[in-house]
Amino acid sequence: MPHAVPPRSPPARAFPCVAAVVLAAVPQASLAGPHPPPARYLSYPAAAPHAFGVGPADRTLLVRNVRVLDPDSQTAQVSDVFVRGETIAAVTPVGLPGPASADQVLDGAGRTLLPGLVDLHAHSWGNPSATDADPDQTLGPEPTAELLLRAGVTAWLDLGSREADIFGARDRQRAGHLAGADIHAAGPVFVPGDDPATATDGFARVCSDAASARAHVRDLARRQPDVVKLIYEATRARPGMAQATLAAALDEAARLHLRTVVHIYHWGDLRTAARLGATAVTHLDDAGAIPPALVALLRRRGTAMIPTLGVQGEMANLIEHPALLDDPLLRALVPAALLDTYRKPLVFCKKAAFWASWQPHVRALNAESLRRLHVAGVPVLVGPDAGNFGLFQGFAVHRELEMYVAAGLPAWHALRLATTDAGRFLGRRYGVRAGDVANVVLVEGDPLVDMAATRRLWRVVWRGHVQQPAAR
Repeated sequence: MPHAVPPRSPPARAFPCVAAVVLAAVPQASLAGPHPPPARYLSYPAAAPHAFGVGPADRTLLVRNVRVLDPDSQTAQVSDVFVRGETIAAVTPVGLPGPASADQVLDGAGRTLLPGLVDLHAHSWGNPSATDADPDQTLGPEPTAELLLRAGVTAWLDLGSREADIFGARDRQRAGHLAGADIHAAGPVFVPGDDPATATDGFARVCSDAASARAHVRDLARRQPDVVKLIYEATRARPGMAQATLAAALDEAARLHLRTVVHIYHWGDLRTAARLGATAVTHLDDAGAIPPALVALLRRRGTAMIPTLGVQGEMANLIEHPALLDDPLLRALVPAALLDTYRKPLVFCKKAAFWASWQPHVRALNAESLRRLHVAGVPVLVGPDAGNFGLFQGFAVHRELEMYVAAGLPAWHALRLATTDAGRFLGRRYGVRAGDVANVVLVEGDPLVDMAATRRLWRVVWRGHVQQPAAR
């Protein structure tokens, strides 16, 4: 299995982020028909509102005559959207009485408005070059938040970065001192005490036993992490976290009302994590199809899956379809010289070459696994594991949505996974209804017909403020 690839310049990352794959037959059940939003997320305490300090609380915005997509109700209606401060105040169908003016007015005629996208598996270190000779694009939490917003990703979950850096940026943002996509963060990753990749420097919390795992969760809780991220690879050749240690960490997190995301390597790891109460599991196993019993377990437990299809296939996609590297949005986000390294497979660095050789064999199998989870009604979320080879910050979320639709998921459902369902997971109201956070995007075209339309950004609205996208 490939490991995550942070930039070769500091900060270095000290633990593996394993992408995995599945092999399965086409299910007989239909992919059509919406599943209700997972209720389990709503059992967690909603996150407290934050004053982001981006402008006067009574500042108003009116987007007129725009086609509004509501992923929860699966309705599309031409409406006027009225925003006050950071919140959507009203959505009024055109032709009905509504607000006539505002401090700022946008004409949305011919365009589509939908909730801003949410990335639930990212790392803020930057974008790696595919060769050893060319430099990486090194970012960090604050530049990443800015870049994501320009890409129409209005919120994100960092699943492993230096503790002081990511929490510092998040807390500055919530105090009103930093713009950019809403930052949600795990902070450090919990790793086993005998893991050879346990460099400190704030990237990892080393758990040698159940007692230390509980102590680390309690200590981390003081930083108010949005999730706790744990690496559980008990079935891998090298020593992994003991089951008792994982159980203690998950139990302590649940006691403190903290969500958990468990990185797995094999299906046995997933089974253990789900049984012990993980809120979500990330990655898939490439040893075979997800067994029906595991699908049923995830459904029964309400455990969410973040499959990371992007990290398991996009490198191969870029090689086979190099025109993707010429996308206007991507070229506005990432230096052209770095993108061009992905056109040079003959001189790829060792890890990039391995990924390029591995992924073509597993993309279709991963798509089949996703279909199985969807058909069973398992809560699935969107998070490509950005920061790895070929998964460019912001752009990767758009591409993973396209992968979900190519795998057979209905466009409505895919959009919901990346917007309103993601908000529920984080305890936020990310949507297009009155009372929702005013994080929305306006695009040219119709994502229900062509999901690539999410890349054709016209405007981004973050916390009620209109932003210019990276490319138009």
